[in-house]
Amino acid sequence: MTLSAAGGQFDDFNRFHDWLHITNISPDGRFVNLWNLAPVINGQRVSGIDAKSSITLSGTTGNPAAPFINGNSQVVSELSYDLSLYDGNGVPTNTLSSGGTADPNIPAHWSYRQQWMFRPSTGPMFSTSSSAGSHLPNSPGDSWYAPYQYCDADGDGMFDSRWIELVDASEPNNPLSLLPRDDRFRWFVAVRVMDLSGLVNVNTASDFKEPAQKTGTTEVTKFGATPADIDLRRLFTMDEIKNIRQNAAKIRSAYKPPGQQ
Repeated sequence: MTLSAAGGQFDDFNRFHDWLHITNISPDGRFVNLWNLAPVINGQRVSGIDAKSSITLSGTTGNPAAPFINGNSQVVSELSYDLSLYDGNGVPTNTLSSGGTADPNIPAHWSYRQQWMFRPSTGPMFSTSSSAGSHLPNSPGDSWYAPYQYCDADGDGMFDSRWIELVDASEPNNPLSLLPRDDRFRWFVAVRVMDLSGLVNVNTASDFKEPAQKTGTTEVTKFGATPADIDLRRLFTMDEIKNIRQNAAKIRSAYKPPGQQ
């Protein structure tokens, strides 16, 4: 069963397969599609190892031009061509959850409110739909094939990051690489930055139900006095998540954005 977002908008109360935000440490904010390093042109896979790093609007507004072969028989492609998102049903799209077409030159479109991105990173099937418009998202020859854009940076088997190149193309005519470049390699990374204070130490956490009481007295230790006061059982059973699911409507109606009474 697919739980639709309220009013067609992104909804982080009912759906737990979305990323509200993913890490972006790209020098100029851009994400890339690795398909452009070896694009399919006229039905044939070709080498695009020199795909451009620069920010561009050479194609239709908000999207670089599709790869092509120029008059000198050279492949011309751009790394930010054909980035994609997922819609409310988990099907690849280039439409934002709030409406409108996503722009590769606006980093927030690709790092905030990433619907259905929290999905298994092991193939061969990455999409529940065999087609999305003219795209075949389960085909390695298609630019919307998930591993070309997404990565499992922390190794838990679920996508959590996008590929970037450590190149600053803020000045399009003079891209600056943060790493040495040669004719053999181009370096791409996918990064997930985590706040370690949000993790649980399983060596000290316990099955916390009530505070310890001193024998023969009514004195008890205060909640949160020791690392053992973290309830590992409740964490694994995800009781809080279950409560949020069951009370999503109440929570949403009671929520007031910052600055509003």
